[in-house]
Amino acid sequence: MEAPTELCLFGVETASASMPVHTLLKTAILEAAQLKEKALKGKALDSAFEWVFKTSVAGTEEVALPINEFWPLLRDLGKIYPATDPHTEREMCEKYPFVNKIWDDLLEQSSSQQKMAEYVLIGVLDYFTSRQSSLYPKAMKSELRSAKKGFRAPKSFWWAPVECESYTKAVNTILGQMEQGDLPAKEASSMLTRRIDALVAKARLGPVWKLGDKLLTQTSKPEWIALPRRRRLRYEEWRSLETKSQAPSITWVQGEQWDVPKHHKFIPLSWQMWHCRDSVAVPEVRTLGKLLKQGGRQVLWQVAEVGARIAGPEIAAVMETAIASIDPKFEGMARCIARHYPYVNSALTKGEKQDGSSDVLTPLLELWLLEDGPRDERIGKLMKRPDCELFLFFGTSVQRHLSNSRQDWL
Repeated sequence: MEAPTELCLFGVETASASMPVHTLLKTAILEAAQLKEKALKGKALDSAFEWVFKTSVAGTEEVALPINEFWPLLRDLGKIYPATDPHTEREMCEKYPFVNKIWDDLLEQSSSQQKMAEYVLIGVLDYFTSRQSSLYPKAMKSELRSAKKGFRAPKSFWWAPVECESYTKAVNTILGQMEQGDLPAKEASSMLTRRIDALVAKARLGPVWKLGDKLLTQTSKPEWIALPRRRRLRYEEWRSLETKSQAPSITWVQGEQWDVPKHHKFIPLSWQMWHCRDSVAVPEVRTLGKLLKQGGRQVLWQVAEVGARIAGPEIAAVMETAIASIDPKFEGMARCIARHYPYVNSALTKGEKQDGSSDVLTPLLELWLLEDGPRDERIGKLMKRPDCELFLFFGTSVQRHLSNSRQDWL
């Protein structure tokens, strides 16, 4: 009598195990990879993978695999294939249509679960951003090795799981929950900021612009970048921009460098500034604008955080709404006396820290007036307010523009 096959033994162990099926499956796959078992090959291996994946991973909503473990498990499953025929997440999705179907089902289930909202919005983007170097198709790897420095093949990147219709629908469902108030505005705005960070990181991956020997023109910059200054950047400035991990304005906002009592001087925004275009996160910015209407000091701070990351008409409109909702007289009084009363100060600062800056108007104003083109029009809107003279005490953009270009308004 023949002994039961390993696949049969795994089924018996699965039926009698108390641990989750996907955890048991992952353990079994890792052990099989370590033993380098090659009993299954070719179509038999593909059939075994399909049977195990469908029956063990894809279950009902109560027992299904958590969505945040789906892609790491799929990556581990690739280890059952021989080293000569590696299978990444990309190859498995393109080879097995049922993998995409299970991903669609998990997205549909997780979009209604608030505990999984952060992974759907942020975690899956971070995962694929970090995995792009391993997901190049085999045909592109030799081309990338021989490519000249300064080039990157855009078609080598793979974003299918986060650009499919089911993922877009899941994201829109979560954004709708935020707008309806199912998630608190404070937590929702913070989550949106981190998602925009992930979208910016995705956009910055490629394509990289060509670095020539001559000065680059504005037409040679990549599509994702937005430059607020009219002055053309020099070659070494483009090189430094390529190597920097984040925009200088993010450091300026996070370090509260406008706060004179903390730094003993006012540190203005660097003129050598760049942002990502807000076209990469239009639904997120519009949702943030709706959260702003619900009120809350922390939402104002998150608007400043987002304004330090992206630039464009969408975020400019949100920052304009935020500035219109702020009373500069109140902000000036709070800046003068709140630091001496820690409990009052913590209610106004970012993250409700006792030693933080209570002045949220200065970063919003400086970021809104950063771009050279529409600065005059935007300051003209401020001058129509009955308290327009109070904006001279926040930042330096209003003062500098009035002194250099609009002395008649003084």
